[in-house]
Amino acid sequence: MSMSEQPSFGRWLKQRRKSLDLTQEELGARVGCARITIQKFELDQRRPSPLMAERLAEQLAIPHAERPAFIRHARGLPVADPLRASAQDPHHTGSSHPSFWEQQNPALSAPPLFVGRERELATLATRLDKVRHGQGQTLFITGDAGRGKTALVQEFAFRMQNGDPDLLVTSGSCNTHSGIGDPYLPFREALARLTGEVDTKDDDGSIPAQQTRRLRGAMPAVLPILVEHAPDLISTFVDGGKLVDRAMRFAKADARWFQKLTKLVSDEPTMRLEERRIFTQFAAVLKSIAAQRPLLLILEDLHWIDAASTSLLFHLSRATADSRILIVCTYRPDALTEWNGASPHPMTRVLGEFRRQQGDIWLDLDNASNIEGRQFIDAYLDIEPNRLDDAFRNRLLQQTGGNALFIVELLHILQENGDLYQDASGYWTTSGLLDWYSLPARVEGVIVQRIAGLSTNLQAVLTVASVEGELFTAEIVANVQGRTEREVIELLSRDLDRRHRLVMAESSAWSGTQRLSQYRFRHSLFQLYLYHHLDAIERAYWHEAIGSALERVYGAQIEQIAVKLAHHFRQAGLTEKAVTYLLRAGEHAQHLGANQDAIHHTGQGIALLAALPDSARHDQHELALQIVLGNALAAVEGAGVREVGDTFLRAEALCRKAGSAEQLLAVLDGLRRHYTLRIELSRAKLIAHEMLHVAQSRPNLIHHVAANLALGNIYGWLGELTSARMYLEQAISLYDPQHSPAYRRAYGRDLGIGCLANLVVVLWILGFPDQALQRSHDALTLAQTLAHPLGMANAHTWVALLYWLRHEPQEAQRQADLAIQYAAEQAHRLWWAMALCIHGIALVDQGQGETGLQQVHQGLDAYRQVGAISATDLYAVDLARIYATMGRAGEAISVLSQVVAEVGVSEHQTWAAEVYRFRGELLLMIDGGKESASADLFVEVETHFHHAIKIARRQRAKSFELRATTSLCRMWQAQGKRAEAYALLSPIYGWFTEGFDTPDLIEARTLLESLVDCTGG
Repeated sequence: MSMSEQPSFGRWLKQRRKSLDLTQEELGARVGCARITIQKFELDQRRPSPLMAERLAEQLAIPHAERPAFIRHARGLPVADPLRASAQDPHHTGSSHPSFWEQQNPALSAPPLFVGRERELATLATRLDKVRHGQGQTLFITGDAGRGKTALVQEFAFRMQNGDPDLLVTSGSCNTHSGIGDPYLPFREALARLTGEVDTKDDDGSIPAQQTRRLRGAMPAVLPILVEHAPDLISTFVDGGKLVDRAMRFAKADARWFQKLTKLVSDEPTMRLEERRIFTQFAAVLKSIAAQRPLLLILEDLHWIDAASTSLLFHLSRATADSRILIVCTYRPDALTEWNGASPHPMTRVLGEFRRQQGDIWLDLDNASNIEGRQFIDAYLDIEPNRLDDAFRNRLLQQTGGNALFIVELLHILQENGDLYQDASGYWTTSGLLDWYSLPARVEGVIVQRIAGLSTNLQAVLTVASVEGELFTAEIVANVQGRTEREVIELLSRDLDRRHRLVMAESSAWSGTQRLSQYRFRHSLFQLYLYHHLDAIERAYWHEAIGSALERVYGAQIEQIAVKLAHHFRQAGLTEKAVTYLLRAGEHAQHLGANQDAIHHTGQGIALLAALPDSARHDQHELALQIVLGNALAAVEGAGVREVGDTFLRAEALCRKAGSAEQLLAVLDGLRRHYTLRIELSRAKLIAHEMLHVAQSRPNLIHHVAANLALGNIYGWLGELTSARMYLEQAISLYDPQHSPAYRRAYGRDLGIGCLANLVVVLWILGFPDQALQRSHDALTLAQTLAHPLGMANAHTWVALLYWLRHEPQEAQRQADLAIQYAAEQAHRLWWAMALCIHGIALVDQGQGETGLQQVHQGLDAYRQVGAISATDLYAVDLARIYATMGRAGEAISVLSQVVAEVGVSEHQTWAAEVYRFRGELLLMIDGGKESASADLFVEVETHFHHAIKIARRQRAKSFELRATTSLCRMWQAQGKRAEAYALLSPIYGWFTEGFDTPDLIEARTLLESLVDCTGG
């Protein structure tokens, strides 16, 4: 049995003292201590000594037979048998048990009373041992409802804390209604507890007293860590005002961390917190805490997890691999398979990757055998003396299938029916032959009997609570029922918690000046039964009432519960209100960088709107939803996918009818990016010019930045590089990083990073490699400063491209590897595909041909799958080169012939010079060295080189002109045309004023020097 689930000794002592009508001062006088000592005992701030525990037992009239158990409980030691002392009148006699024992009686108590599962506990303990040696671990505990997942993790936490005074435990859980779309909910709860946000009421049982004391005790060390490593999580993940209040209890006013905390709380929050920053800062906090003491992070009910939390969990499992951190997660597999959302369940995206990277990290409680089920029954029944034989136990196993919840509830029914009772000797026994067929055959049956046994008053309270969800708020129930808050809390805590054990206190918080007392159903099946017992009309009525109550209670802080409000108003049939809150939920998700959740919410909102009649308000709602959806889809899938185009086309139609200029600019930018990636450059160019025209009528410079970036990007793809440079540099001159939140709010991304990334490549092609390198550093610095996750993927991808163009494969590989990591964490398929192509080519250039080739193919396939066509010609050129170097001439010719054909008809001309140059190089590689090589071959090769030079000169692409000229002059040298080669190469080499340490210029200089030697020039 788990002591963590007994009432804390302090709470029990307080109840017992009051039942004896003693004050703290009177009890202290009787046992020989001061009143303050009794007060500390009751607050669980201090444990009595063995002698003091004996004196307390005497004065509290504890029966002699129970005093050893009492003393162990008082001392904080495990108790083999339950403490059965009464907190009521000690002289009370009769067949009913005293109230303290009623909370622990196995026939009355539902889990989390804990027995069995020693094998699973041993597995968990082994994992924790590894953690203590710096090997971070992640473990999933799975099982259907009633299998005891929560009881197992709570017992594990209790036992480990008893054996390790340094172990710190924190936890968070997902929520049935809001969790799937409430970004980072379990992690926000866990961080709040780590920073001391635990209930201060000494009679609250939301988390075990032992865990509460440790969390409070760790707070002076944790708060400075939070301020140092995760300033952006203050006032976003945790309440900044409450942090300051708690810090004032122990911090010196002149402490630098405390001053920084107060400034962070008083400053205006950033408009949008990026996902990458959340990931790195959250991991940094946990790792810093774990450097001081081992940490157990428990995350429950992940079958309701949101997509952002899934990504954070995956990141933490890797980031904490070398830290003293054990992450234990619970979820129901059936809930994942039965998920009926528009997209796959968030957990399915990462479970396979967890298994691939970390192997078998699952504990499946559904795989318990009949032997384990019988062991549970034996351990559970033998908590108390009994005469229950094997026949009874085997029949109980057969009836329940070993389900822990079913076992406990069935025993409860047997006791209430009088079929299970205590004889004169205090042994549990049965009354003759039991009619097992009259008992519920399924767990649902015992739930029905439990609920039916409640008074009408209690059923009414639970019914309203069930509509709010498994986690519900006492004040909301009171508001809906027209009761006083105190009355509802008494019913919940006194009757439904302590007496009937159907709910339990969860947390106490504040929304403005309103206290929020949250409770949780002890098992989700109780909540589900009550909810589904309502008919459709009753549900709609209660959902509307709860939604309205939540609006009143949360007031200005309504953003926190937008998902929950959308759910309630949708179920109430108030579709327009539901849509409004889905939009706010989508915007809030984007604020946190949770684009998958933004897609989920806005998609739901658009689907709901389809059922409403057309109207101006309908159009406005849909336009706002489509813009958020389009930007979120572009961030996750890539702007080239057809769905992004369809989304922005619909938004454009709505915008032309009823939108603002600002909305039109956002929509045009989305369309422009879509058409650019699909190489519909004429359409994209027209859109970009319209953007500039609209922006010029607006005073806000962020729109001017967007329009100039759009034109710079388009002219770059068209091969009009000087125009591209002009627009990009104009955009950079107008860009202000202080306005980054405004850029991201309007356009779904930071524009400054995009400007710099585009300019990097344009400058290199134009022949300014050093300036390009400097701008690449600027892009990385800006992305790091803003902690923009997609910006980091964007910047590292283009910097990798720069190093590839510079023929520096090691650095190209390193930058591409970083881009792949950032893009994978964001599930951004476009940047991932581009970076993977570059990474593969860099591997080939370093001698890893087969591995690199496989990556290039994988990247190209992924690139096309996201609807992108641009830049595939550039990667295909290197793919042909790879085939040629591997002796696969036929495949090389096939790939390059297709690219040449496409370049000949495409508007996309950025890489055209390189395509024709390499066509000539490929012909030389395959046939140039053969004795059978004809003069016609060299004429054809020379034609390709001249064509490449012509294109490069037209574009003023000096780097490509240098390469094509070098290729031609190298061939001329071999043919003895040294003077012609020198005359052609010398001017283009002389044009350059920088980048003389790059491979291209080194190669050109070396060739020139050899030509001079030969000619004597």
